[in-house]
Amino acid sequence: MTYYEAGLGACGLTNNGTTDKVVALPHVLMGPLSNTNPYCGKTITIKCPSTGKTTTATVVDKCMGCNDYAIDLSNAAFLDLDELAIGRTNATWWFN
Repeated sequence: MTYYEAGLGACGLTNNGTTDKVVALPHVLMGPLSNTNPYCGKTITIKCPSTGKTTTATVVDKCMGCNDYAIDLSNAAFLDLDELAIGRTNATWWFN
């Protein structure tokens, strides 16, 4: 997982990355649909094995640079799991 500055996402919503716990799923998973994407608005739970911490985030965007099942979290969601200075770390996640 990585983090990004959330703003206007592929789902058509504008989010504040400092306060909103949101996530961008990999583009291969999200597919070509944007505003009408069936994943938009769903929540996922993310667990960071290195810290043992867990958080929940809402799908609002697609990550064009994410491969396989990598995800991109807003700063607020990432900070629930680890320090921003880490930049990239392993995580497991699932749909709620």
